[in-house]
Amino acid sequence: IYRRFFKTAIAIMLSIGGLWGAVNLVDIALHENFLMLNLVPAIHAHAHAMIFGWCGLFVMGFAYQSFPRFKHTTLAWPNVANVTLYLMLGGIAARVAAELLQPQIAGLVLGAIASAAEISAIALFITIILKTARRSLEPHNPYEKFIFAALAWFFIQAIFSDIFFFAKATAASQDELIHRIALLDGPLRDIQLLGFVAMVIAVVSQRFIPVVYQLQRPKHDRQSLIFWLMNGSLVLDVVS
Repeated sequence: IYRRFFKTAIAIMLSIGGLWGAVNLVDIALHENFLMLNLVPAIHAHAHAMIFGWCGLFVMGFAYQSFPRFKHTTLAWPNVANVTLYLMLGGIAARVAAELLQPQIAGLVLGAIASAAEISAIALFITIILKTARRSLEPHNPYEKFIFAALAWFFIQAIFSDIFFFAKATAASQDELIHRIALLDGPLRDIQLLGFVAMVIAVVSQRFIPVVYQLQRPKHDRQSLIFWLMNGSLVLDVVS
């Protein structure tokens, strides 16, 4: 099941993700100005495609394939798992168009469609992983708390991303738009990168690196300390 997720993620990264990001950088360089407000929709559309398309689809495909193997069981609801790919794709396409069309009515409508599709896909994805975990007779591993934290941050960032979009689309003036971007953009990117992506990296590194490099277990396990430092500091970061 992971192949279609990986292929789609790579296609997005090479097009509206990485390529569009490069085009935006060229535009900034040619104008010698990093603060072009008219370029913000393209930058945010590119960023959304990278997080939901490149990172999100890659993680979903990897989880569908590997998590059942971690737990020595089979994937729950495989047909629904396939549906989540198309929901995410539809949501990403709608959100990219919405970013470029907002604050027009068409942009708001597409933003609402994107929100419903992406949140539905992520909610189904999390449900499938949780149901798969319940089917397993394997005991819980210490690193699994990082998995469930990653799932939680994945869902939270989707909600926050939609709040961010509609906050921009409904700004009454340019000054208010700049203020809302300044207030919300930083916390959103930190949730996406330091919450969702970093937790996934923590899980994969703990699961695979000791096996691949034949490392011995450390005398003192600091997993819980690391877990709470990562998550607690992120919460303080977002609030501040």
